[in-house]
Amino acid sequence: MSKKNLIEEELWDHYSGLPNPSWYECKKELKDSDLCNINSNNETPPDLVVWNKDTGYDANIKNYPTSLSAPKFELPNVGLVKTEASKKMIDVFNKEKDDIVAMIHQLQNEYTNSIMVWESKMSFEPIVGHTYYLYDFNGINTLSLLSPNDWDKSDKLIGSFTLNFDRKWIKCK
Repeated sequence: MSKKNLIEEELWDHYSGLPNPSWYECKKELKDSDLCNINSNNETPPDLVVWNKDTGYDANIKNYPTSLSAPKFELPNVGLVKTEASKKMIDVFNKEKDDIVAMIHQLQNEYTNSIMVWESKMSFEPIVGHTYYLYDFNGINTLSLLSPNDWDKSDKLIGSFTLNFDRKWIKCK
């Protein structure tokens, strides 16, 4: 019996469609010309999974298992990747939510301060970029040009405010 027939008949597991382990030992003994002659005669090569017309038997370069004795094929843990990605996504959304809440609080404070100053008593036209002082005189809020250092009214001071370019009053710290 020729080595080619030995591969096809004795060392081939026809039930599973895969070569048995002895086939690999026999394959090493065959010459490259014998392997090429298998396909040149228009015969079906013994292992259709790992036979390629260009490279011959290429089971060793496949990135997936080609026999039962091949190393275990591991699938990536997609669930873990999803869990980690969702945790990061939730952290990003929580950070953005906290930023938006802080911005809303800041806008609410600016709105309250602006309304308080605009509804106060003032005897002049305020100029953008200048700082003014808001006092409480017997329940009446009054906007003044004078700072608490200019006169002795620091106990009645509500705060100092600057008028910005879009007519919002910004409280000075």
